[in-house]
Amino acid sequence: MTDNLQYFPPEIIEQIISFVGEEYLASVPRFAYGKFDLLRTLIAFTLVSRAFYAACVGYIFRSVQIGDGGVQVGPNFSQRVADLFALMASDSTTGHRGIAPYIKEFSIGVSGRALASDHDGPPSVEAVDAGLDPTANATEEQDDNTIQGPPDIHGRERTNAMKILADQNLPKLFDALHSDEYGIDNLSFQVNTFRNVKWHDLPMALRNSLHSLLHSHHLRTVNIYRISKLPNNIWNGTAIKDLRLSSMDLTEDNDPVPDTEAAETTLPIPTFDCLFTDQVYEFDLSPATSPLRSLKKLQSYSILPQHYINSEAILRIAAKTLEDVRLEFSGELFEHSLTI
Repeated sequence: MTDNLQYFPPEIIEQIISFVGEEYLASVPRFAYGKFDLLRTLIAFTLVSRAFYAACVGYIFRSVQIGDGGVQVGPNFSQRVADLFALMASDSTTGHRGIAPYIKEFSIGVSGRALASDHDGPPSVEAVDAGLDPTANATEEQDDNTIQGPPDIHGRERTNAMKILADQNLPKLFDALHSDEYGIDNLSFQVNTFRNVKWHDLPMALRNSLHSLLHSHHLRTVNIYRISKLPNNIWNGTAIKDLRLSSMDLTEDNDPVPDTEAAETTLPIPTFDCLFTDQVYEFDLSPATSPLRSLKKLQSYSILPQHYINSEAILRIAAKTLEDVRLEFSGELFEHSLTI
């Protein structure tokens, strides 16, 4: 039967697979990785013939998620990144075609709460360059009479997250997610630590690869969670239309405002269609140059006085183009009210 499949019109093969594939994609938002029985069916289809494989792989790898596993037992993050990168890369000698062109949505989540065994061993060069303390997890002997305070769990959690993000294969993974011919259109980068990770504290190689990915002409939707102090003009030259920034200013108040990137001051200013924000971010709010000047959809969650002021400024600048507005206010207004 497999030999006879080569005579099937491609349209029929695609329609057969699309029944399962579309239902599988529809189940992903509800089941994280999609319904397993549908995924198992698609994987079985790939073994039928090359034509079935080519039609199925786009559904199987359309949405890819990777993380450090939190407190769950499993392969460490470095191994997951290495395995995924191997799947993405093409090999001309073996004829293996990588899955990179098929990935359209990519999500990475780091919590720093993974088992300590995942991160044992000497620190990498990237970790040292990032200013990480290689003895952060060491236990020091204390005199019995010494009064010890509670352990800095949140500090250690953030340190572990930084070690994970210093993985040397992670920048290669981001670089492989886009090229002139293909690229993801949806990126989610979440650091689920109590204390934020700051942009300028990320390893240089990771910052460069993430910066390049953000400027991919394929990328349209970006969700960034708890990465603080992003350069104000980092969005210049991007094709992003849907931007979601969450918990961006949960960091030390005395941290300096990030410098603008000189090379990006001359790049075209984008125009966002959608913005979600629950913190204050220093957008350019000039009517002529703001990336929010043509905003169509705004979702803003405000809890502090400055958040209300920021929301009001965004509403004013996009008053003529906004079609969908959702404002969630919590806490005291402190004698400030919105007047649009």
